[in-house]
Amino acid sequence: MEIRATDNGDWLAVNELSGELLGKLTTWENYFHPNNLYISFENSLIPNQKVYIELLEAVYNQKQRSLQTSIMSNNDELSNLLLSSNFERKRRCWEFSIEASEFLESNQNNLEIQIHRFKEADAGLFLALKKLIVAIYQETHEIVNPLSSQLTVEECFQIMCEKLSLTHSYYYKIDEQLYFCCIEEVEGQAFISYLGYRGDETLYRAFLIAVFNRLFQTFEVLDFEVDDINEYAMIMEEFYHFRELPSYDAYVLNKE
Repeated sequence: MEIRATDNGDWLAVNELSGELLGKLTTWENYFHPNNLYISFENSLIPNQKVYIELLEAVYNQKQRSLQTSIMSNNDELSNLLLSSNFERKRRCWEFSIEASEFLESNQNNLEIQIHRFKEADAGLFLALKKLIVAIYQETHEIVNPLSSQLTVEECFQIMCEKLSLTHSYYYKIDEQLYFCCIEEVEGQAFISYLGYRGDETLYRAFLIAVFNRLFQTFEVLDFEVDDINEYAMIMEEFYHFRELPSYDAYVLNKE
């Protein structure tokens, strides 16, 4: 078997005699998260696990960098391959939707929280929100693939919040405490992209209930993405039982 690397980031395992393609990996960079090299698999060829173990070893030996990939949790074939190649599962990510009827019946707020739209924030407060959003993103992604140290807060915020709705994103500030919930609106659908706080967990829970109740006045369904390494997002377990759903899992190979 011969292993070949192409100029476009593909790695091929080829039968030297017949020229038959035995396995294929595609690699690429992410300048937002530059530490790891990202890989994906040619699914039709996965059954040949021995070939892929050698391919992964070849990529790692040449690049001398951590390798990262993401797969569905119910993909046993790929999961077994990655674990056999000494990858470690670093993150589980669930995507789900909640209808107004599912949420409003069981989550009422006993605390009076005066929430505000992002568009109501003055320049100083909006800058504080940007810094907090980026800081929490950086904090929660450190374990998988750290955020680039070359990017400014403003650059990170613009990349992260390109589709941010200033109308439907909310914050709450009291004294030195700050709470936020970022919403993207795409074709009339609301997607909760980032949430977090610096302050009190009880107030945070009350803030989220107030925000979701407000959003359900406009949207019938709210879409969520929750990572298990993000404690600020995992509070959603209190509002919706999503752990039984398939997750999108990130695996990393780091031999250091």
